[in-house]
Amino acid sequence: MRARWIIILTCIAVLGLAALPVSAQVGLWTGAYFNNADLAGTPVFVLNEASPSHNWGNGSPSPLLPADFFSARWTSVQNLGAGVYQITVRADDGVRVFVNGVAYINEWRPSPGNIYTAYVTLPAGQHTFVVEYFETTGAAYLEYDLKLVGGTAPPGGAAATVTTAQLNVRHIPNPFTGTILTRIYQGQTYPVVGKNADASWLQLDVNGLIGWVNARYVSATNLANVPVTDSSVRPTGAAATVTTDQLNVRHIPNPITGVILTRISRGQTYPVIGKNADASWLQLNVNGVIGWVNARYVSATNLANVPVTG
Repeated sequence: MRARWIIILTCIAVLGLAALPVSAQVGLWTGAYFNNADLAGTPVFVLNEASPSHNWGNGSPSPLLPADFFSARWTSVQNLGAGVYQITVRADDGVRVFVNGVAYINEWRPSPGNIYTAYVTLPAGQHTFVVEYFETTGAAYLEYDLKLVGGTAPPGGAAATVTTAQLNVRHIPNPFTGTILTRIYQGQTYPVVGKNADASWLQLDVNGLIGWVNARYVSATNLANVPVTDSSVRPTGAAATVTTDQLNVRHIPNPITGVILTRISRGQTYPVIGKNADASWLQLNVNGVIGWVNARYVSATNLANVPVTG
């Protein structure tokens, strides 16, 4: 059986099938295998395969390749629906993943089976995926997975796209008391179903899970008709600009017992949503964090309509 396999692969190489175009069949993967760790030169053989995932143990993909210091490149054109996709690979050793010519995973180095994850937002249609791999010594394997993890909002509807690496989705719009329901990732897009009064927090539908995210970490569109779905204080039109180098924002208007929630800096301006009875303390919305500052250290405007909230 071993001799037959050697003959078949030798015929493939001799007949020049290694020069087949890498996008030979939509949906399949075309794997090109090299007898070096650098994807250099002409591949020893080329095969159509169902997936780049393989586990060769301490061996190699075929008798034509050495057990150590070989490499491979798989290419596939995939028909996909619109959405956010998670790419996960586990490799011993190096691995790269390209989508439409862009490297989303680039770990071209020896590795003892590390796991790498990336996210890509794609429109509906055909997309080209390339997975590259090299082996040095010891175990040789590659595990590849692609799955849909987020959809897109309906046309014309309010939507938010994550702009940070990962973002907590909480049960209420509060970074301290809001329980984390799930996490979403850069590039993912979800419908916006609600907001707080000043739209500093947005309520999303994350694949059927309803939760809140801080609006500074998303890019949102079409928010005008989104309803206010919490009991937050509505904007007053008042604002406060910090006039000291650093200013503590506290949970109550008291410099001794007020817990510091965050600090703000000179020149920063935030909405004023409340005040104490003599306006010596002001309640600010600091990017979704509601807290109190001593009014001596800010320059405030339009305080007349600000309600007494503490």
